[in-house]
Amino acid sequence: MFWFVIAGTAPNVPFADRYVSPASSDYEARKGSMVQYRDGDVLIGGILQVHSRGKDDTCGLPISVGVQAIETVNMVIDMINSDKEFLPGVKLGSVIVDTCDVDTHALLQVVDTLWQYFSGTQAHAATSSKLFAGVIGALSSAVSTQTTSLLQILKVPQVSPFSTHPDLSNKARFPYFFRTVPSDAYQASAMVAFVAERNWNYISIVYEEDAYGIRGYREVENAAIKRGICVAVSLAIPRNPIKEDFEEIVKELFQTKRARAVVVFSKQEDAEKLLIAAHRNLEIRGYFTWIGSDAWTSLIPTGATDFDYRETLAGSIAFAPKTNVIPSLKPYMVNLTLGQHLFKNGTVNPRNPWFPEYLALRHRCVIQDLLNNDTGVSRACQDHDRLNPDKYVSLSFMQSVAEAVLAIAKSLQIYLLRICGRASGLCSAVAEKAGTAQLAEAIAEIMKNISFTGINGDNFTFDQNQDGPAIYDIRTYQNISSSDAEFSLDSWKTIGLFDINKIVWYEEPVILEQINSICSAPCQVGQARKIETSICCWHCQTCSANQYVGSNGTECLDCSRGETPTIDRTSCQPLKNDYVKYSDSYSIASLSIASFGVIVTIVVGIIFFVHRDTPIVKASGKELCAVVLFGALLCFVNSFVLATRASKVSCSVSRILLACGPTLMYAGILTKTIRVVIIFQAKKMLSSQVRTLFQISVCI
Repeated sequence: MFWFVIAGTAPNVPFADRYVSPASSDYEARKGSMVQYRDGDVLIGGILQVHSRGKDDTCGLPISVGVQAIETVNMVIDMINSDKEFLPGVKLGSVIVDTCDVDTHALLQVVDTLWQYFSGTQAHAATSSKLFAGVIGALSSAVSTQTTSLLQILKVPQVSPFSTHPDLSNKARFPYFFRTVPSDAYQASAMVAFVAERNWNYISIVYEEDAYGIRGYREVENAAIKRGICVAVSLAIPRNPIKEDFEEIVKELFQTKRARAVVVFSKQEDAEKLLIAAHRNLEIRGYFTWIGSDAWTSLIPTGATDFDYRETLAGSIAFAPKTNVIPSLKPYMVNLTLGQHLFKNGTVNPRNPWFPEYLALRHRCVIQDLLNNDTGVSRACQDHDRLNPDKYVSLSFMQSVAEAVLAIAKSLQIYLLRICGRASGLCSAVAEKAGTAQLAEAIAEIMKNISFTGINGDNFTFDQNQDGPAIYDIRTYQNISSSDAEFSLDSWKTIGLFDINKIVWYEEPVILEQINSICSAPCQVGQARKIETSICCWHCQTCSANQYVGSNGTECLDCSRGETPTIDRTSCQPLKNDYVKYSDSYSIASLSIASFGVIVTIVVGIIFFVHRDTPIVKASGKELCAVVLFGALLCFVNSFVLATRASKVSCSVSRILLACGPTLMYAGILTKTIRVVIIFQAKKMLSSQVRTLFQISVCI
C-alpha cells in the first residue's frame, strides 16, 4: 500500500500544473507546491525553505535565506555546466521544492515531486530517462530528520548546508545523511567554553520547541553540567508563538536576573521577536547578554523590521560555523530581474518560481494582485526591477550551500571517471541507471571520503560522522550600523575562533568586562561555601583561625595538633619550629644578663656558706636565703634552656625551671615573713631546731 501511494501521487513533468501566476487568486494557497525544475542529464534535488512557516503550518512570506540558497544552487550549477572540463558532455539540472519549514509539507513534496526520479517506476517516460545524483537540504533539522529517513529507504544521499541537530551524526540511524556544517554538539561546547572563560556560572536558556531547539538546549545543559555551570531557568518558545508568549518568557528570565547570560536556540523570526519583547520592557532593556546559535545571529536586525531594539542586541555573542561570503554571489543576485522570471503571458518561469514574489516584497510593488492594496503598496512592479545593490547583503553561510552542490558534483565527476573513463557524455553503463537510485547510492559512497577545493578556495572534507569541520567564528553585535540594508552584517564583528575546545581571540569583547552572570560571588580566602538553592548559589562562612577550607569548598575542617592552616587556607602544614638563636642580638643580650646573674648568685651563695656561722647570716635565716638564691639560680639558668632548639626535653626542662625558680624565691621570702611571727609568738614554745625545720617545711 505504501509503495502504491507513492507511485500514484507523482505528477507529470514538467510540473505545469504546479505553476501559479502571482496574479492568481489562489497563489497564496498553492505557492508552497510550486517547483523549480531545470532540465539536465543528471538532476540534483533540492529541499529548501523558501517561505517562513505561517499560521497553522501554512506557507508564509518568502525569506531571503531561502531565496539566496536557491540562487546559490543555480549559480554553482551554471558554473559547473559552463566548465567543459568538469563534467564534459554532461549537463547538471535541478528540481527544488519548498518546505515552508513544515516537516509534513516537506515529506509531501518529496513524495509528490522527487520520488519519481529514483523510485524505479516507469509511470512517466520523461522522468525515467533522468539520472538522479542526490538531494540538497533542508534548512531545518526537524525537516531533514524526516526527509532523510524517507530518502534512505532507497539509499539516496541528502546533503544539508544548514541542519545541525546532533542526532543526525548518528550513522546507524542516518547512514545517507551528510552536511557541510558541524553538529550542534560542538556549538554547545563552544558556547559553554565561552561562559566558563568569562568565569560565569549561572545562565538561562531559551529554545525553540522543536527538534533543533530541544536538542540544542540539552547539549548546552550537558556541557554546562560538566563545567560546573548552573542553568537558572530553561524556557521553550511554543511552535506558533504570539506576542504574549515572548513577553512572558522575558518576565520569567528577569525573575532569575542574576543569570545575565541567556543562550538562545531558535529561528531568526522568533529570536527577533524575543529581543523586541525584551527591549519594550524598560527594566530589562540592555540588561541581558544574549548568546546565540547560528540559526539567527548575523541575520538580525533585518531590514524588514525597525532597528529600535539594537540597544538590547548590543554585546550579543554569536557562534556560527566558519564561512566566508562568496564574492561572485552578490553580482549574480543583483543582476537578476523580474523579467527574467516571467513569461510574456505573466506566468512564472520554472527557474525560480518564487523570485517574483520575493522581489515584489523587497520593492513593495504589485505584480497585478499579488499584494493587496491595503498594504500601502501602490507601484506596479516592472520587468527591469532587481535587488537594490545598496540594500542586498550576501550571507556568508551560502558557502555551505555551494559546498553541498560541489560535494555531489565532485562525487559525480569521480564516479563518471571510474565508470566511463574520459569519454564525453554519459556512457551506457551509467545511462541505464536512469530512474533508479543506483547512481545516488554510488555517489553516497564516494562522498564519504571525498576531499575537494571549495568555492572560496578552502579545502573541504567530511569527518567520520559525515559532518562539516567543527570550526566556529565568534562574533559580537556592536550596534554601529546606520544603513537600511536587508541584513546588518557589518554590525556583527568577528572577534574570535573556536576550534577543538579552544578559543582564540582576535579581539577581546570589551563590553562584557562589566557583566557578571553568577548566582553568588566567590568566597574569600578562609571562607567556605554554604549551598543554598543550587551548587552555584551559596553564602560564605568564615572559618576559625585553626581551620582550613575542604577540597570541595563547602566546609571548614580543623587542623590536627601541631599543624596550622596554610596561607591560602586550603590545607594544613606542620607548625614551624621557631627558636632564639645564640647568634641573635636578643639572645646575646639576654644570655649575658643571665650569665652575670648566675655568677653573682654563685658568689653570694659561696659568701653565705663561708660565713654561715656569723651572727648576721644566722639572723637573716641562712636556710631561707639558700632557698631564695637557689630559686634565682634556676631562673637565670632557664634563659640558657629557652635559647636552645625546641625539643621535648628542652621544653619540659624550661617549664620545670620556669615554675620552680620563681616559686622558690617567693616561697623563701614569704616564709621569712612568717618567721617573724614564729620568733615573737612561739619562741618560748619551740626549740631552735624545731623552728628551723618548721621554716623549711613551710617554704616547701
